[in-house]
Amino acid sequence: MVGKRMWGAVAILSLVIGAEGSELQGQSLSANRSADLERAELLSEYAVQLANWQGDFEQASSLLREAAELRGEDAGAVKALIQAGHFAYYAGRELIAVSALRSAGEVALATGDTKTAAEAFLAAAWVAHGEGEIPTARELFERGQSLAQAAQTVQ
Repeated sequence: MVGKRMWGAVAILSLVIGAEGSELQGQSLSANRSADLERAELLSEYAVQLANWQGDFEQASSLLREAAELRGEDAGAVKALIQAGHFAYYAGRELIAVSALRSAGEVALATGDTKTAAEAFLAAAWVAHGEGEIPTARELFERGQSLAQAAQTVQ
């Protein structure tokens, strides 16, 4: 029952936000960015609730990846991608987890967060190794290690 109500609420919010988005076409890019950030926040919140209440980690991961895409390159996108990677792993979708964690590392680097980038690449390497993707695991591990060392020298 909770799931149906929650999906209904999300559908209504999507329609409202979609309608708001169409009204914003003639307005500035900052207004569009604000609408994207608001929608990303709603998707992230719903994804966490979906995972916690229904254990639907696969759908939660998908929603978080969508939220990260809406956010662009910021710390919120990094957080969403890391969480998406964890949820994909819990859902048994390891290759999606590797992709999400790698993306988190890339976005973290773009925002200047070397420490988080290193952690994301190392987590992706661990998952890739578990899947037998040894060349990918090695590449991600080396990248993560290099960034971790660089982050330590900065401190």
